[in-house]
Amino acid sequence: MQLCTWSIKIGPWEWEWEWEHLKSVPIQLPAGKACNGNTTVQFHSDQIRLLVSHETQLVIYDAFKMDHIHQNQKKEEEELDENEDEEDQEEKRKKEEEQKEKKEKELNLDEDEQG
Repeated sequence: MQLCTWSIKIGPWEWEWEWEHLKSVPIQLPAGKACNGNTTVQFHSDQIRLLVSHETQLVIYDAFKMDHIHQNQKKEEEELDENEDEEDQEEKRKKEEEQKEKKEKELNLDEDEQG
């Protein structure tokens, strides 16, 4: 996957457009990640920086130099959570609910003893 910048020169007539490729930079994905999913590119309001957003990361570039300014990648733990199947997630929810009920019962017992 690449991020490319182009320059457009428009001639005196509407149909006279000239495109000039200025620069391309690779968008590096984490190891083992395929280049699928949506990628969006947005200019900051200052028109100097741009944000590239992919499901695996957020990257900020200098729009003129196309230099990488900052990158924030998903942690492996977050990716592992997404890869858990529904049964594992349901089991987790049940355990959390049981723990919550147990704590509520303990609190009620404590209140009864005090009252």
